[in-house]
Amino acid sequence: AIEGSVKLAAVDGLIFENNYIHDTRGVSRGLQFSGTNMIVRNNLFERVARTVIYFGKSSNSSITGNTIR
Repeated sequence: AIEGSVKLAAVDGLIFENNYIHDTRGVSRGLQFSGTNMIVRNNLFERVARTVIYFGKSSNSSITGNTIR
């Protein structure tokens, strides 16, 4: 089962900020994106079952200031 993850595709200009992602199960990723001009910053990830942050086909995007526990 895939539970507890955030998945967004073909996005442009997304800012994903100040979120709390936790207690995912199964084969889920904490956060999965594909797109352009995205920023993932200042989020807290706790007890994520698999890959915490995954950028698929993405360009001009950044990951900064996140906490993984």
